[in-house]
Amino acid sequence: MVPMLESTISSCWELEASNIKRTHRKRTNLDGQTVDAMATPVVGTIIDRKGSRRAWHLFGSSMVCLSFPLIFNPRFATLWVQFIYYAACITIFQISWALVQISHLSLIPELTHVTEERAELTSIRYMSSVCSNITVYVFAWLFLHDSMGMRMDLIGPADSYKFQSLSFVVTFTGVIGTLLFHCFVHEKGSSASISNPSSNNQTFPRTESQYCCQSELYKVATLYTASRLFLTISMVYIPLYVNEAHVSDSGTLASVPLVSYIASLGASLLMRHQKSVFTDNSFNYFVGTLACIFGCLFVYFNPRSEETIVYIYIAAGLFGVGSAITTVVSLCITANLVGPNTERGAFVYSLVTFADKLLNGLAIVIIEFLKCDKMQMQMSECAHYYRDVLALVNGVLSVIGYLVLLTLPNMLLVSS
Repeated sequence: MVPMLESTISSCWELEASNIKRTHRKRTNLDGQTVDAMATPVVGTIIDRKGSRRAWHLFGSSMVCLSFPLIFNPRFATLWVQFIYYAACITIFQISWALVQISHLSLIPELTHVTEERAELTSIRYMSSVCSNITVYVFAWLFLHDSMGMRMDLIGPADSYKFQSLSFVVTFTGVIGTLLFHCFVHEKGSSASISNPSSNNQTFPRTESQYCCQSELYKVATLYTASRLFLTISMVYIPLYVNEAHVSDSGTLASVPLVSYIASLGASLLMRHQKSVFTDNSFNYFVGTLACIFGCLFVYFNPRSEETIVYIYIAAGLFGVGSAITTVVSLCITANLVGPNTERGAFVYSLVTFADKLLNGLAIVIIEFLKCDKMQMQMSECAHYYRDVLALVNGVLSVIGYLVLLTLPNMLLVSS
């Protein structure tokens, strides 16, 4: 359920963009991200203190299934009524989504205290997320393939019923996944120690206040936010970069994101099966950072010739590989930060993901605010706006993430 709905939020909402006026869409989307961010620490504390993680996951999933299809209801007469309706639906959805995501993430250290097994569960979770992205992508193509090849500028209010049908199909699929999850996954009790002998001598925080006073918490949050923001910017702006590059083949707009998804799937699969050749995650993150930076270079130095499409596909593949590795590693490090104190797992995950949720929406709004208008986009100084966003912004994020990684203690970097 978690990966399916996570991918649906990004995929369906991005395709829905042309149906809502730009200013109100940005405001509603940012409001939803802000509500999600603010609710996350509260949700994390509640999950740790009240009830089981599986119970909170089931409750959140139920609320998500009820609220998510309402986001794709038909339009209203006035824009402000439409805005208020979407703001209310998205607020309910985002609070419920925070319950689902944090309870699901905090189950990873609860299910096993072996570091290598936690890393494998994290890789499986990310693999499931990528598979869900591809599934939603296929569903969207089935519903929208007759809308002139899914071109964003040719999808309008007449296609509203397709998005509504798509939301019902994806929600139903997520319900099946949730039922299977609750049938086969059982929560275990907390343990006093972690099975990794190297961490037995380390002192882990025991309370929320001790975690908040630990600088490593904010470093890990920065690391995770950098990897997630890289992923978000890549997936949002690659299609726009394809349009900016004036690629004549209309099928490229649909196939480039798919290449990135498939590359992410391959990278997460390798992450799952990689054994302890290297005893820490720093090398893995370094490889992911290199893939991200090389992807940025392929975007920036695209020759704008017959080889343009080749450069775009290579960059998309590298973005997929790099973002998959850095995201998985940052979540593995978060699990290491939880350590043996699984009773504080939801709180730790909620604080680590707080900045990601807040800054992702804010970053997109800022990038769109700084964008040139249509006339300026045709001029030389603005002709490469999306290229610069993908290459320069993502490049800076990659460097920041790796520099933060270098400051983390070895106890957080162990992978086996």
